[in-house]
Formats: sequence, C-alpha cells, structure tokens
Amino acid sequence: MSQTPEMSMSLAAAGVPGDSAGQEGLFDSIVAQYAAPMARLARAHESDAALQQDLLQEIYLALWRSLPAFRNRCSLRTWIYRVAHNVAATHVLRAKRRRTSNSSISMTSKSPTRAPRSAPAWTRRAQWRASRS
Repeated sequence: MSQTPEMSMSLAAAGVPGDSAGQEGLFDSIVAQYAAPMARLARAHESDAALQQDLLQEIYLALWRSLPAFRNRCSLRTWIYRVAHNVAATHVLRAKRRRTSNSSISMTSKSPTRAPRSAPAWTRRAQWRASRS
C-alpha cells in the first residue's frame, strides 16, 4: 500500500490546527485508502456481520476523534493501525465482559439462596452465616 503525499501529512500541515476542512479531507483519504484493511481487521475480531459493522464504525469514530492528536511522530499508517487495534481489543474485551456478566446472572437465578456476586461482601457473609445455622 503506497502512501500519497496527502496521506503522510499531519493536520497542522493540512491547514490550521483544528481546521475541520483539513481534518475532513485527511479523514476522507484515510477511509478511501484503508477501507479494505479496516474491514479485514473487523472480520478478524468479529464473526457476526452486524458486529463487524459496529466495530468498523467504532474504529472510524475513534480515528475521527483522535485525528487532531496525530503529530507525525510515526507514519500515518502505523498510527491508523494502532488506533484500530486498540478499538478492536477494547471491543473484544467488552464483549467478553458482557458474556461473563450474562452467564453469572443466569447462574445466580438457578440458586436463590446464594447472594449475587454484585452484592457487598458483608451481605454474602451474613447470608452464608444464616444458612449455616
């Protein structure tokens, strides 16, 4: 993937820092050049097509929000992949937490005498003591 001169410039070089026209132009060129690799990255992290699209949207939103922070300390390509990787990793971690919390809810509903994990420790201890006597 070759970088065009437009792709290697920072927002400061594209115009006044915080210039929305420069940011939009740079973002449009990022989307045009990196659409396929970002879709591939989303497919690698999500098997469901709808969740892939959600992840892709999250990646583009994160790129848009963090674009003003890009300062040419690394190549634009490296920066794009780092942002995309971080968003994907967070997405996977959140999905794992949701699955874990859903399974713990179903586990606690099977055992009504047991306090849910979200209860404070002193409540669980009190219920345990009451069940032993």
